[in-house]
Amino acid sequence: MSILTRMLGYLKRYWYLVTLDLALTVVRRFFRVYIPLISTKVIIDDVILQGHYDQLTFYLLLIVGMFTVSSIISFAINYIHSYTSQRVVFNIRNELFSSQVNKT
Repeated sequence: MSILTRMLGYLKRYWYLVTLDLALTVVRRFFRVYIPLISTKVIIDDVILQGHYDQLTFYLLLIVGMFTVSSIISFAINYIHSYTSQRVVFNIRNELFSSQVNKT
């Protein structure tokens, strides 16, 4: 049995957190890709060069909002990583302790 298979066995208990983590990572990537797209293509090409300055405030607020949501999602991802890893280490330690207690 490889070490990766054993570790995945410990993660199996927390499948919902791993799934949430992956989903949030995809959403964060979406925001990280579209923030530069909006700031370059939309604001420069469509708003400034076309002279539609009334839309500038909307797009700037949109960028700030997307960056804020992306930061909140990054915090949630880091929290989920920390929580999951601490729980897995706790389970490994408990299993090791139980194994040692049963041997004596």
